[in-house]
Amino acid sequence: MKKSAGHVFRYKYLAVGMAQALEKRRAALDLYESAEKSQNREMMADAAEALLRSERALGKVLREAQDRKDQWIEAARRNFRPSRRDVCFICQRFEAVTEAHHVVRLADQYDRGFEDPDHEHVWLCPTHHALLHLLLAERDDEAAHGRIAASVIMELNDEEYHKVLKLLGLSGKGK
Repeated sequence: MKKSAGHVFRYKYLAVGMAQALEKRRAALDLYESAEKSQNREMMADAAEALLRSERALGKVLREAQDRKDQWIEAARRNFRPSRRDVCFICQRFEAVTEAHHVVRLADQYDRGFEDPDHEHVWLCPTHHALLHLLLAERDDEAAHGRIAASVIMELNDEEYHKVLKLLGLSGKGK
């Protein structure tokens, strides 16, 4: 779980790029507002063009940041060497089809500034793997998200439920 100054650079680069693009956007909006008040169509066209350029610049910064994150995750997955397959950590069954699950998701590791990926993992059956990712995901519709997860959670016994909570806690996303 080694963090480095690299994560500071990740976010400083993103923050500086976004600040510059947002400053250009603010200036373009101010210019457009002035042009609109003065009914100057040429100035309005210039402001609209400046606004479009600022939106493109912001989009570029965000795309570059996402590309760097995607590349880090892809490299981490390529270098991942899981332990010998085992039964599901939660239900203790289905060894033949279990899937390796990073205790702390790679995307979260990147966001938290890990220099090197932490490949601590557990083996989960497909149902419990999907459940964990559902519970860890950022969702816009929390109610729908809860209904989907509830149907699986209701089938867990107490021991399985506590194991799910343990994994959520280890991930840093436990509530």
